[in-house]
Amino acid sequence: MEKLVFELSPDFTIEDIHKIREYNYWISKDLPDEDRLRYYNDPEFKRLVREQNKDIAELVHLQV
Repeated sequence: MEKLVFELSPDFTIEDIHKIREYNYWISKDLPDEDRLRYYNDPEFKRLVREQNKDIAELVHLQV
């Protein structure tokens, strides 16, 4: 299995991590357990959920 390697910008901060966590919290907080698991494990499902909740990105000031 191929490992994914992510490179972070030197400008990436702890605050950015907090924003991403907050964004994921607001997106997934009302999802049933089964859908929450799909959100974190299925990229296509994640894309659909994010499209339906674009206003949440504005709430936490995050560009997705």
